[in-house]
Amino acid sequence: MNLKFLDYLAPIFRWWWVIVLSTIVAGGIGYLLVKPQPPVYQSGVTLMVGGALYDPNPTGLELEVPRRLTDMYAAMAQREPVRNATMEVLGLDELPEYNAHSMPGSPFLRIEVTDTDPLRAQAVANTLAEQLVQQSPSGKSADADAQAFVKEQLQELQDDITQTKEAIAEKQDALGAAEGAAEILTIQQELDALNTKLTSLQTTYANLLASTQGGAINTLQIIEKAPLPTKPIGPNKLLTILGAAFGGLMLSTIGAYGVEYLDDRLKTSTDIERVVSHPVLAYIPYVPNETNLHTYMAQNPRSPTADAFRSLRNSLGFLAEPPFHTILVSSAMPGEGKSTVAANLALSLSHAGYRVILVDADLRSPTIFAAFELPAKPGLSDVLKGEVAITECVNTLPEYGIDVIVSGADSEQSTELLVSRAMQNTLDALLKTYDVIVIDGPPFAVPDAVVLSRRVDGILWVTRTNASRRTAIRLMQQQIAQTQTQVFGVVINGGRDMHTRYYQAYGYGKYYQSENGSKNGNGHRKKRWKLPARKKSKSKA
Repeated sequence: MNLKFLDYLAPIFRWWWVIVLSTIVAGGIGYLLVKPQPPVYQSGVTLMVGGALYDPNPTGLELEVPRRLTDMYAAMAQREPVRNATMEVLGLDELPEYNAHSMPGSPFLRIEVTDTDPLRAQAVANTLAEQLVQQSPSGKSADADAQAFVKEQLQELQDDITQTKEAIAEKQDALGAAEGAAEILTIQQELDALNTKLTSLQTTYANLLASTQGGAINTLQIIEKAPLPTKPIGPNKLLTILGAAFGGLMLSTIGAYGVEYLDDRLKTSTDIERVVSHPVLAYIPYVPNETNLHTYMAQNPRSPTADAFRSLRNSLGFLAEPPFHTILVSSAMPGEGKSTVAANLALSLSHAGYRVILVDADLRSPTIFAAFELPAKPGLSDVLKGEVAITECVNTLPEYGIDVIVSGADSEQSTELLVSRAMQNTLDALLKTYDVIVIDGPPFAVPDAVVLSRRVDGILWVTRTNASRRTAIRLMQQQIAQTQTQVFGVVINGGRDMHTRYYQAYGYGKYYQSENGSKNGNGHRKKRWKLPARKKSKSKA
């Protein structure tokens, strides 16, 4: 479970430096953007439509209509009459940003002004509210004298109504105490006259009150003036910088996964193990390119790489008698190190006492002749064409303990030559002399490898970290399944340095010589690899 989880995080670990750099750059850009920005202040004023808040017994109409009027006043506050009047009063050419909105479920209206100058924000908010009131019926009413006269008349009518009510109460008491019919009739007539007068006074009072602000529903008044803001509301520079950095982090992470998705190269040994369906026999550590890779084991016998090839030899079962005699070393595509593995495997088998011949069967792109500094021909293709005998193509290399057959002259019919009966006859002839034939074959990207795989005991599949491609490996596995060829296992080039870590952990690190230097861990100079006595072959004579 943990391994799979870490695999999902592999692109992040692989591209961590890009992700970190992108995060820092994005955060730096965010800092440069917000650094010159001045602080912003906000001030707001609250208005109310109608007077239901001050009425102890408001009607449903007095509650519902103001709620709808607030939206209209909010829109009106954004219009040119209010804006132009505010700029004229304050002497401004342009108003700062502001917003007018109703407060849901209430008769209140809110105007909020945002500006870099707190005094200007306060002044604009209050002036906008005042100009909006002037545009409402509240601001378009009669002058002050008329209002004062109306209030005086209302007060007089209210006093008359009170006095009339008191007179009616007195007459009602007198009517109860009257004894004669004439007295009762007189009092009743006076009561009727007083009731008529009361009705007239009340009607007059109601009509006069309706013409004033006190009895109107569509009125607008300021109930909370805009204060002077003391603390800025923005910009939140830290949040902006963190947001920019987080954006860079997310984009670079997405980019890392996108690159990994588009690039089907298998970056690690774990990636290769997850794709191939065959056991991994050996991990070959990284070898410096300035050395001769094909003869590396002979030149550096006390190295982690040499031990890796010894482990490969043991994993193939070469512990006593050869378990098989013909090994095709191939790969899914060029550049994965199959020729290097084939050459060093041959050296390792020779070191163990087996009679080994290395055959370069990659007729399209040969490399063995150059690695061992041999002439390019005659070679295998010349033998298959029947132009030379096989004995004329064998190159004996006593310093390495192996024999080599190079690829030979170029041929446009490499597939036909490898599938011919002559190829099988050549292998049969070599098996009479050698214990093991290691064939450096072509990659499975060309048809030569498929036909050659039917001539051998099995395939040693070479892969390489950061080079093998998922698509090519799947195609090779399909071809192997179709031909039903045996696969001994997989070799991972550039894999984990298993031997160095293991032996150093238990005190054996001093065994290994420096792969780039001329001395080992104890300061002793390298010792040239000496060939042991060869085993006597029990193969056919």
